[in-house]
Amino acid sequence: MIFSKNNHLNYWYNNDPNILYRENWYDIISFQVGGISRSPAYFKAECITAAKEIYDLYPNIHIGLTGGLDSNVCLESFLQAGIKPGIFIMKFMREDNELNPLDANYAIEKCQELGIDPLIIEVDPIKFVAENMMSTSKEFQIYSMYQALHIHTCRDFDFPFITVDEIELRRDCHPKNLWSFVKKEDQDMCWRRFSNTTNVRAINNFFTWSPELMLSFLKISAVEKLCTGRIPGKVSWNSIKNLIYADGGFPKFIKYKKTWGVEKMAGLFAIATANIEKEFKWETRDCYIEYNQLKQALENGGMTCRYI
Repeated sequence: MIFSKNNHLNYWYNNDPNILYRENWYDIISFQVGGISRSPAYFKAECITAAKEIYDLYPNIHIGLTGGLDSNVCLESFLQAGIKPGIFIMKFMREDNELNPLDANYAIEKCQELGIDPLIIEVDPIKFVAENMMSTSKEFQIYSMYQALHIHTCRDFDFPFITVDEIELRRDCHPKNLWSFVKKEDQDMCWRRFSNTTNVRAINNFFTWSPELMLSFLKISAVEKLCTGRIPGKVSWNSIKNLIYADGGFPKFIKYKKTWGVEKMAGLFAIATANIEKEFKWETRDCYIEYNQLKQALENGGMTCRYI
């Protein structure tokens, strides 16, 4: 199964690439990123190339569309490539009450605008917590309600789909507080466990699809300024993401209002996630590669990092 181009982005435990589940808390995470095979084009062009390459592999590809910025840039990349992908939308409901109206309704309206007939899945998150959350979390070693809910909803899909990732840059993971590329044991690695266990074709790599796409992102002017301390004031990853995508060739999203999709359920998600951690004594780890180190790795054949 192909998760990224040539499966250049990969995770495993200890020294065996076939071990995708943690057996002990002292197991070491191995995290691999590949190197470029050509000079990258600018970011938007690489996004369009990624869309074409994914479509060539999976012609029935579906995108999980939300009101979020990342999934909309992903969809725009496919459209710019001349491809209308399938769309699925998760609508959180409790009886007759919509729990993510900003998120789901935006996605539905977007599909109507494009003439795409989406698959709309109604999910009762409270019922999920009561009946399926713990068993799903245990089966796929998931650390949060958010990921468990999505994986449980997608497990019967008979089509390949993208759960859109991001190239997340943070400072709090690095011991010296340096801007670093971060991948999470929960949010990213659980989808690999899910796909390998069920054979459901879940691709959690769009913006990390290829080394060329990753490097083109790191070379966006706004990203370079952010990671080299040339943007004044206190900034966070989310607060500058609109500017980054606009600077990378998607200016239509400069004023886009980002939604999380669970604004009405933040308390439920926090409590349920805490219950998962309490039940299984799990604490997620993060993998990180410092910004300049990642650029060098992508340009020089890739690297494998190991984390306790």
